[in-house]
Amino acid sequence: MKHPEQELLQSLRWPQRRRSAAAAPSCLDCPVRRHCVPGELDDQDCGVIDRLVGRRVFLPRGEHLYWMDQAVVPKLYAIRVGQFKIYQLSDQGVQRVASFQAEGDILGLDTIGVAAQRCSAVALTNCVLCEFSYPRLTHAHLAHADILPQLDSLLSRALVREQWRALLVRDGRADQKLAGFLLAQALHHGASGQMRLQLYLPMTRQDIGDYLGMMPETVSRLLHQFERAGLLAINRRVVVIVDPQALRRLADGLA
Repeated sequence: MKHPEQELLQSLRWPQRRRSAAAAPSCLDCPVRRHCVPGELDDQDCGVIDRLVGRRVFLPRGEHLYWMDQAVVPKLYAIRVGQFKIYQLSDQGVQRVASFQAEGDILGLDTIGVAAQRCSAVALTNCVLCEFSYPRLTHAHLAHADILPQLDSLLSRALVREQWRALLVRDGRADQKLAGFLLAQALHHGASGQMRLQLYLPMTRQDIGDYLGMMPETVSRLLHQFERAGLLAINRRVVVIVDPQALRRLADGLA
């Protein structure tokens, strides 16, 4: 089975090497543009945004975009293809997962105005990123008043998504948190507010547990419990949501 990011990488015909600066299709043709910039953009609008992209970056699975405590560079990254884990390590080497980021998410918003990275960002899959200079984006607000609403919305929507995800998994029983996590993944990867019922979850059970505040054994046990109850069908890292309504009731504490 080909995963979505593999199919999109093949369609882009990008060379398989790290941090390529090769040309990429326009923002107008980007299949995840709805996540980054809302509304309808014409060729001129997309041309302005394309010129703000410093480069398109290819990052293979397992490589880091940046590391915790590394000096911050004034860059923002829009994820065009792939998924990332954002995490911290304690002095004792204990991992704390802050978030999982996927297509349309913006990396680097938490570094604006600080000197050092608070977290590390590692690619969970092969990834393609659009790299933006934050000073250039700030200048674009002044130089291109016609795209000011789009750029403002890009940043505000990214922050709202992070707040919503945090609230979704903050409270409740372990089964509620896991159900909420799966629904969040389905909604993010879906189209126009619809859920994608087949998900590829490249993160480990340990990663999910560290994000939700539970043991990896609990994650595995609950996933199998959901499968036995007819909520999910699981094939290794591919999860199909069979009964989204029942999963929503569980996440809401109604089951």
